[in-house]
Amino acid sequence: MEQHLGLRSPHWHPIFPPQATSAEHPPSCSIILVNAKIPSDSYTQILVNCLDITAININSNYAPFSLFNIYNPPSSNSTLISLASYFHSNPLNCPLVMLGDFNKHHALWAGPLEPTRTNASDSESLLALLAKLHMDLCTPPGQKTFFSEAHKTWSTLNLVFSSESLTDLFTRCDTAPGHGSNHMAIQITIDTTLSEVEDEPRHQFCKVD
Repeated sequence: MEQHLGLRSPHWHPIFPPQATSAEHPPSCSIILVNAKIPSDSYTQILVNCLDITAININSNYAPFSLFNIYNPPSSNSTLISLASYFHSNPLNCPLVMLGDFNKHHALWAGPLEPTRTNASDSESLLALLAKLHMDLCTPPGQKTFFSEAHKTWSTLNLVFSSESLTDLFTRCDTAPGHGSNHMAIQITIDTTLSEVEDEPRHQFCKVD
């Protein structure tokens, strides 16, 4: 699968939506990269029937939680409908972190200075899902995450939400530039502990007679 999609690295284990391995489907807009130092038995993939959702369960030393990486296309609710369908059939049994490019405007995350844009966006599906899952917004309201070259404007489209029980464990949730995209990177830090794979000592063949 990694070779088929052109992503191989000794430092990261890429996880794709299950459908992304098929040539019959268009490219996926979602991926999770797991640090190779994290043991493979510390996480398991969650299979969601949507090409734009990648999800894993993480078994931390504090408490297990689920991580969903989401891309919702512009002027669409397709991924949100798939999310709602998944959680209808699979009720939450552990805390959840849900992040990605939602392509939705709302004063809750855009802030009060964008009334025209937030009024024009259909966010009811996302708001209903957040209420059902009891999730909090972690990204600071008004934090700009996307620059439109066409309109020369900033907006807030990339978001991070978490279950109420996890919100207090967030020690960082802000943006960072410099990776060559018109979307800002969002960096989060959660105060929980994962075990790591210890690096094995390498043979020093250069010292062999």
